[in-house]
Amino acid sequence: MVRSMKRIFFAGAQSTGKTTALTNIGPLLPKLRVQPEVARQLMAERNWTRDDIFESKESCRNFQGDIVRRMEEIDRENENEEQDYISDRCPLDPLVYAMLDAGEEEASNLEENEAFQSLMRRLPQNSLTFLFYPSAKCIEDDHIRKKPEMAELFRYTECLESLLIQYRMPYVYVMTDDLMERIVQIYVQIEEFIESGNSF
Repeated sequence: MVRSMKRIFFAGAQSTGKTTALTNIGPLLPKLRVQPEVARQLMAERNWTRDDIFESKESCRNFQGDIVRRMEEIDRENENEEQDYISDRCPLDPLVYAMLDAGEEEASNLEENEAFQSLMRRLPQNSLTFLFYPSAKCIEDDHIRKKPEMAELFRYTECLESLLIQYRMPYVYVMTDDLMERIVQIYVQIEEFIESGNSF
């Protein structure tokens, strides 16, 4: 039986501790390629600030589309190399941002994006998403996304969970805000997932 490539995503609203968790767990899983957040990479390449992204609905939609296309390129590259990887954010995150910041119509346009559809054909069967639950302890202004408010973070989380269910992407919640407890939970579940078949 041919082993399927494994994709692991850290997803959720901003300021929920995804990047911190990834930074700490990456060295513990040397066989996984670590993929930093694409949005941050694109902003650095373009010398953009968050004001550039949220200047208009169109700029927000275009930026989320660029994120999805880059994510698709990264996934295809890893697939070609049969390389398991772990990513800061999942392909549904841009869809939530488009939905909340640009509107339902822009989100629908993003769903029709060829790169997004390509990802959604490949991901559900051999991916695991860790959905980080908002915590006041983790909130900080990263000067990239909009300055967070708890109500907005919970709304984002609800939208993302709904999409994970809709697209049948397996996920588990990360509820604790204690970093060590997070690392232990995530490490154990990733090890189980990697050793399993195509589903979690």
